[in-house]
Amino acid sequence: MKKFQRALLGASFLALSYTMPAQAAADPALLAARTHFFGIQNVDPKSGEVDKEKVIIAWFSVQSYAVAARGHVFLLDSYIYRISDTEGYVPTTL
Repeated sequence: MKKFQRALLGASFLALSYTMPAQAAADPALLAARTHFFGIQNVDPKSGEVDKEKVIIAWFSVQSYAVAARGHVFLLDSYIYRISDTEGYVPTTL
């Protein structure tokens, strides 16, 4: 019976160690981009995650959008073919 209890206890510790992953530090470039587009108040400075309780739409460039919804980031673009040397072309910059 003691062997079974020890095995059960060991399996429990092993299972608990897999359910509590360590949170990795965010890549500085990812953190800079997300705070630039979604605001510093909406981005976790340690993990770089965007607030899951909000839907945030950021407009950049001519017809491009960055959307954060439920913690996921989507880039949307309304592409219209134009010759790149025409006036009115605005690239996004950080």
